[in-house]
Amino acid sequence: MRISFLIAEALHPAQGRLTSSSNVALIQYLRASIFYSLGYLSAVSGRTSTTTPTPITAVVSQTFPDQPAHLLLKPPIPLPTKAEPIQSIPRQHPSTYCLPIMEMTGRRRFNCVSRHQELNMGEESYREVLSSERGKILPQNHPLTLMVDGVLQRLIPQVAIEGADWKVHVIKDDGMVNAFVLPGGKVFVYTGILPICKDEDGLAAVLGHEIAHVVAHHPAERMSNSFITLGAVFAISFLFDVSGQFSSFLLNLMYSLPNSRTQEAEADNIGLMMMSKACFNPEAAVKLWARMHEQEKQAPPQFMSTHPSSYNRMETIQGWLDKAEGIYEENGCSSVKEYMPGFRTAYNSHVSYLR
Repeated sequence: MRISFLIAEALHPAQGRLTSSSNVALIQYLRASIFYSLGYLSAVSGRTSTTTPTPITAVVSQTFPDQPAHLLLKPPIPLPTKAEPIQSIPRQHPSTYCLPIMEMTGRRRFNCVSRHQELNMGEESYREVLSSERGKILPQNHPLTLMVDGVLQRLIPQVAIEGADWKVHVIKDDGMVNAFVLPGGKVFVYTGILPICKDEDGLAAVLGHEIAHVVAHHPAERMSNSFITLGAVFAISFLFDVSGQFSSFLLNLMYSLPNSRTQEAEADNIGLMMMSKACFNPEAAVKLWARMHEQEKQAPPQFMSTHPSSYNRMETIQGWLDKAEGIYEENGCSSVKEYMPGFRTAYNSHVSYLR
C-alpha cells in the first residue's frame, strides 16, 4: 500500500499530503536518481567518488555492500542532505503518455513521467551540478567552452527538443572522463574527456550520444522503470521471503540492466545519425570507442555492466556506418570534410591556462 502511495506521489505530487519525512526523502530519491545515470563515460577511467555518494550509490551501498562501486556510472553529484518541498504538478491521464513510441527508432517503452515533470527535475539537477562543481567551471568565453558550444550549435538543429534552453559548461577536471546533458538542454563536459575525443568529430560523437538520451527521454523512462523496480523488490521480498539484497540483485539482472543496454544502443544510433547530418565524420564515433577500449581498465564485465563494453559498442556502430555515411553525403558534407583546427587551438589554450 505504501509503495503504491509513493509511486503516485512521485508521479503526481500534491502539496500537503506528505506527513512523513521518510516518504519525502524516498520520493525525492525517485525523482532525482535518474539524472545521476547520465554521465556514462566516467567508468572508462574506473573512477568513482568515494567521498560524495550519489542517490543510487548511497542506497545500494547499504543494501548491497558487495556490489562494485564502478557498476554505477554516475556523474559526481552529491545527494541532497535534506528533502525539499515537492511542488504540485498538474495531473495528466497516464494513458496519454505511458506507452509512447520513440519515433526515430520505433521502440515502444514505458514512460509515465510527463515532459513538464522531466524539465522540472532537469532544472533541479542543474542547480545541484552547478553547486557541486562551483569553482571548477570554466568561463563562458574560455576557448574550450566556445569550442564545445560550437560543436553543440551544429548538432542541436538536427533534432527538435521541446523546452530546451541550451547552455554549455566545461568543468576543469582532467582526471574525470565524463560528459552529460540534462533534460532542458544543460550540457556538462569535463576536460578529462577531451584528449580521448581528440577532435571536433570525436567530441560530436560524445555530445550526440548524450543529446540523444534527452531526445529519447531516457531520463524519464528510467525514472518510470525505477517505480516498477522499487515495487517489485518489495513484492519479491514479501511474497518469497527473500532478503532485499537478493531481490534487488535479481531485478537488476532481469530488468534494469537490459533496459540500460537498450537505451545506450538507442542513444548510440540516434547520436551517430545526428552527427552525420551535422557534417561531422561518422567514422570518428568508431575511432572514439576504439580509444575508449584502450582506456578501459577495471571496468565490470559486460554481463554485469549497465552499458555495453567499448569493444562491442565499436562493432555495433561499425554496422551502422553505411547508413550514417549516406546521411553525411546526402547533406553535402563532403565539401567540408577538411579538418577544422578549432579543437586543437582550444585544447592547447586550455593546457596553457592550467600552467
